Amino acid sequence: MKINDTFIILLALTVSYGTHASTAERLTPNGFGTLRIGTTLANLQQSGSMTLIRSTQHLAPDTSNDCQNFTIKGLPPALSVMVIDGVMARISLYKDETQNTAPTLQTETGLSLGDPEEWVHARYPNHLESEPHEYLGGSARYLTWWDKRNQRGIRYETGMNERITAIHAGGEAIFLLEACN
Repeated sequence: MKINDTFIILLALTVSYGTHASTAERLTPNGFGTLRIGTTLANLQQSGSMTLIRSTQHLAPDTSNDCQNFTIKGLPPALSVMVIDGVMARISLYKDETQNTAPTLQTETGLSLGDPEEWVHARYPNHLESEPHEYLGGSARYLTWWDKRNQRGIRYETGMNERITAIHAGGEAIFLLEACN
């Protein structure tokens, strides 16, 4: 095998790995990377591969609590995990004005926080439900794509400037308006 052939093979493998790695770390209705909707809190804790930090209180995770929100050590603080009755129910991305890491996180369709609402409509031309935002009113919206068969979806919140301010992925918990409420 010639050096040029070896280089081309290595380049192809590198591009292939890079493509696979980048899609694995995108938010989908089923999760984000190794974080999968439906995984139990007990399994997350047993794996020891990640440290969960309770968002509202700096206490250890409580498997008997009905609903808890967490950030994960080593991941951007814009990413939040909701656990209901001991099971991961939702993963959310929130715009954090103090951090510049949020826009680098993307959905499987390539959308990020701060993207215009029109891009959401373009990525989901069918079956996208649009509702007025409960608290902001005006041109702020909830844009939801829901897979009835798998009971999973993705919900985008937009602000008055018609840009994405939050993204929620998972089961029916994506419809909760105030964290666990």
